[in-house]
This record gives sequence, structure tokens and C-alpha cells, in this order.
Amino acid sequence: MKKTNIQPVLTIALLFLTLLFASVAQAKDYYKWIDERGVTHYGSQPPTAYMDSATKIKVSSSTPSGKAAAQTKIDARKKKLDEKPAVDKTNTMEQQALKEQEETNKKNCEVYRKNLILIGQNHRIREKNAEGEVVMLSEEEKQSRIETANDFITEHCK
Repeated sequence: MKKTNIQPVLTIALLFLTLLFASVAQAKDYYKWIDERGVTHYGSQPPTAYMDSATKIKVSSSTPSGKAAAQTKIDARKKKLDEKPAVDKTNTMEQQALKEQEETNKKNCEVYRKNLILIGQNHRIREKNAEGEVVMLSEEEKQSRIETANDFITEHCK
């Protein structure tokens, strides 16, 4: 019967196990906690005030499976951005401001039209003044409001 030397096999197995557990021993613990403002934080050491509410997160040290696909998407987006001509940002900001002004005018047109209908339907109109007291509008004030509404509608509404 042939005698086998077990020492090299044992040495390799011991080395393999040492390397396997060394990577686990080096892995840090990571925690997740939510502060008093509702903001979620992640870190290796939560503040002492949040130690009880912090949850331990399992972290894998392997490479993410979607890394290659993500890098491909990033490269494609960079290429697409490089191909686009430069956009004049001042022009787009002006367009954005005009668009916002048009939306505001549209909302104000609706308000002024509703106000005209209400003023026409009601003979007595009440509103609160600066002191919070309810006062009746005089006929001159009603006519002034009608004139203001009509001016805005003719100028800004289509």
C-alpha cells in the first residue's frame, strides 16, 4: 500500500481557509439611520443618539453584476452629449421665464373673469380689510375693480 503525504494538502486547505476568513474579517459593518428631520443616513458608525434605531446593512464586497451594463449606458450618454450642439442657456432661461409668465397670466385671466361674474351678480360685495374687519365695497370701488379686470383681460387674455 502506498503512503500519501497529507501535509501539503493540509497546508493548502489551511491557507485557503485563512484567506477566505480574512476577507470577511476586514469587511466593515455599515448602518442606516434616520435623523429627527426624516433624512436617511448611511455610515460605518452611527451617532450615539441614533445607535438604538440604526439598522445594520449587509454589504457585499463583490463587483456589482450590472457594472458593465451601467458603464455602457454612461458611455453612450457621454457620446450623445458630445454630438449635440451647444445650447445657448440664456435663450432657454428666457423661454422658461416667458412660459412661466404665460401660465401665470392664464391663471390670472380665470380669476379676473370669475371676479367680473361675481361683481355683476352681486349688488353688495363684502371683503376683509387690512385690520381683518369685514367691509362693504362702495359703488366706485366696484367700478374700479371692474375696470381693472377688463383692462387685464383685454391686455393678457386671448
